[in-house]
Amino acid sequence: MPSAKSPRSGARVLVDQLKLHGVTRAYGVPGESYLAVLDALNDVPEIAFTICRQEGGAAMMAEAQGKLTGEPGICFVTRGPGATNASAGLVPPPRLYYVASPTLNAFSVGQGRQAAIAVTSGLIQAMTLRELIAVLAHEISHIRHNDIWVMGLADVMSRMTRSMSFLGLFLLILNLPFALAGSAQVPWLLVLLLLLAPTLGSLLQLALSRTREFEADLGAARLTGDPLGLARALERLERRQGRFWEDVFLGSRRIPDPSLLRSHPRTEERIRRLLDLRVDAPPFETRDTAVWPRASLTPPPHRPRQRITGLWY
Repeated sequence: MPSAKSPRSGARVLVDQLKLHGVTRAYGVPGESYLAVLDALNDVPEIAFTICRQEGGAAMMAEAQGKLTGEPGICFVTRGPGATNASAGLVPPPRLYYVASPTLNAFSVGQGRQAAIAVTSGLIQAMTLRELIAVLAHEISHIRHNDIWVMGLADVMSRMTRSMSFLGLFLLILNLPFALAGSAQVPWLLVLLLLLAPTLGSLLQLALSRTREFEADLGAARLTGDPLGLARALERLERRQGRFWEDVFLGSRRIPDPSLLRSHPRTEERIRRLLDLRVDAPPFETRDTAVWPRASLTPPPHRPRQRITGLWY
């Protein structure tokens, strides 16, 4: 313990400031990068340090501590992968799967401990390291925000609306002879609502999907600190998936996609919002080369085809 005349270290200054701000507990995974802070915490009994097994769990405990007590939630993690795991806040990290397909695609499935991310070989071959990191951060944001569960619930509500609409129309048809005989009145506004309910439910579901994509873009930018990387990845996907050549050869003759019928926002709008978040200096430098050379990937034995179960693989 330092004496009153000896200078304080930076770690001790940090711990003293945490004590002044009312911090009584901190969480973290011990690591070499902040051993001095751990020594300083040992000299301050007012702050208890809880050792965690994973950085994501430490981040979630610190967040819960702050929300329940109103105190600052403190989480200590190591640099590099430890800080990334803590930023994602997922326990455990989602499993990563490789799909042998030339399609440029990445998607997330499941939630909680069953979450997983799948990346196709075409995407790995086409993206640079910086762009691939941004795409994976986008999928991690979907898992972190429980978007799979939210969209599943929206799909169930849409199916229930469609079923109730069909049931109402069926009952209306059964009572149509009574209406023609004049013994019953037909509520035409209700009939119109029954006809439009499935369409309105589908439009609301698509609008929700577009909103979740914007939120995932924002979460990826916060997670990596590099919105420009995701913007470049989206631009590359737009060029590689054919729309660029449609604009070149068809021009204004190409039929535009109605914005209300899209499950994803327009790429131009997503890139514009990401560019508004960028800073002057990129957080890191990476090579503008493919992560995985094309020659190093083993091609799939056959093209995907539809199986008896209805799935394609």
